[in-house]
Amino acid sequence: MKKIYLASILLIASIFVLPKFAGAIGQMTKPIIFENVLRGETVKDVLTLYNSEALETNYGLAAEGDIKNWATFYTENDLTNPITTINIPANAHINAIVKFAVPKDAPNNTYTGQIIFSVSPKLQSNTKEGMNVAVTDRIGREVSITITDQEITKFTTAIIPLKYAVANGDPLRIKIVYDNQGNVLIKPSIDLKILKDNKTVFNAVYSYPEGDEGVKLFSQREIPVIEWPTGGQENGAYKAIVKVLLNGNVVQEKTFAFNVGHDISWYLALLANLGPGKWGMILAGIAIVIVFGFAMKRFMGNKKMIL
Repeated sequence: MKKIYLASILLIASIFVLPKFAGAIGQMTKPIIFENVLRGETVKDVLTLYNSEALETNYGLAAEGDIKNWATFYTENDLTNPITTINIPANAHINAIVKFAVPKDAPNNTYTGQIIFSVSPKLQSNTKEGMNVAVTDRIGREVSITITDQEITKFTTAIIPLKYAVANGDPLRIKIVYDNQGNVLIKPSIDLKILKDNKTVFNAVYSYPEGDEGVKLFSQREIPVIEWPTGGQENGAYKAIVKVLLNGNVVQEKTFAFNVGHDISWYLALLANLGPGKWGMILAGIAIVIVFGFAMKRFMGNKKMIL
């Protein structure tokens, strides 16, 4: 029984510890696992690489998956100059070093990938199809890095309507600028609701732009302007409620009133004709302030505007 038990242990160990070979190359395949890693920290491990060729051979080193851009490789005797290939003598093995530089703004999570040890593609003949194909010998080693550092999520959002009066058919355009003051990457979303006479006429969530890496720590990012088309809407006073969402939670909200029908330049041109020269423009400005003020007061009632 003891012999059977020992044989079972050795078999299991060989799966995870002994080198795995693909053609002429081999690599120790025990998974590389790091837990409780701090963001911004660099961790490293040893790679044991095998060459079973009868000649010295040059091999490639690369990373895939979540940790693709975190990994750099070095020879065992030089931890300063990164490498992407390594020479291994005939029928020998050699150690290399891999370092993982965890980004300072990486959220708490478990990140996975592989270390790829490969030989340059060889041209082989496919006799059945009568054509040549490139074949690459490669072996992957699993990597898992878990970040459990304390996250600080802190940011502000500037919500800036480009106009408070827009012509019917022109979109309401809102500029959004994020200022990240925390220590993690953020990708907020925007919930935009439009009301007229206290009835919702539009409601949509604008996700953070796809393909954008996000707002890095201690940096600002302006995203593409958010637009609401006014075509087909009634002229008059409207209210916009803009909510900033992060992971589904509301972290900031702003409400502002605006008008659909004619933009502000139309009112200026109309009122400027009431008097000559600069006096007409002065009267126009005063009239706009008075008319707009009364309209907003009537629209908002006794509710306090959040600007």
